[in-house]
Amino acid sequence: MSALRFLFVKTLRRHFLAEYIPFPKSDKRLPTVLSPEEVTRLIDAACNLYHRTLLMTLYSTAVRREELCRLKVQDIDSQRMMIRINQGKGKRDRDVPLSPKLLETLRVSRFDYEASLSAKWHTVAADLRGNFLIVGDDRYQLTQFHFHRPREECILGKPYDMGLHLMHKSSDGKVAGVAVLLQADSASATNRQVWQPMPTREGKEQEIAGVDIHPAGLLPRDAAYSMYMGSLTAPPCTEGIPCFVLKTPMEISLEQINAFATLYPHDVRPLQRLHGRVVEKSQ
Repeated sequence: MSALRFLFVKTLRRHFLAEYIPFPKSDKRLPTVLSPEEVTRLIDAACNLYHRTLLMTLYSTAVRREELCRLKVQDIDSQRMMIRINQGKGKRDRDVPLSPKLLETLRVSRFDYEASLSAKWHTVAADLRGNFLIVGDDRYQLTQFHFHRPREECILGKPYDMGLHLMHKSSDGKVAGVAVLLQADSASATNRQVWQPMPTREGKEQEIAGVDIHPAGLLPRDAAYSMYMGSLTAPPCTEGIPCFVLKTPMEISLEQINAFATLYPHDVRPLQRLHGRVVEKSQ
């Protein structure tokens, strides 16, 4: 093409009109469509819940990358089950369907923060500055996470070695908790990062500099959960707290469990009866 343009413009001093040049016909083929199993493997390959949510949103809604980057919480309409795309392709607004499975995942959408690790009177805790947990139309900021041994929740009566609580607070003072069950096995990279600078004895709260923790690495890839109305572990033990217990456990090493047990031999309340409370389950 460039050689013909040079011939016409430079040599023959004539106008070059590319639309008059015939092009060879190219083969038209149907695109390769991934099977449901391949899509599942692709999404499950994400390294954390945040990246998994991005892949699920792209696949489920067929939005473009730049449209996904501009999405905001207020664009998600859980009543109409729609996602509003503002100023998408062609500078046009449009709505795309929101599936129930994607909505469940978006409710616990991102944990990606910097933190300082400290030892407190009842457990090992990390105080956080960061993002939010979305529950329906309520928006809770992640404030801290801490550990308990053995655990304060069970699923179908099955006990676990430890438990992780991620605590959140809304702008009007409401509190919500996310519980991750921990079982003895090989520890994740984030767990090792949390445990490495852990104090060897109980004492005053202290900040440990240079610790960069990403709590998304503490969460399972599957965001399925059970929800009930519980209460805070520490005084004033406020009741009416929505508690989301993730169904898939995470792994923690036996050495980490023993190190925690040395500091805090028993820092949990006994399991409580439901007393008429309803346990809701995600689909």
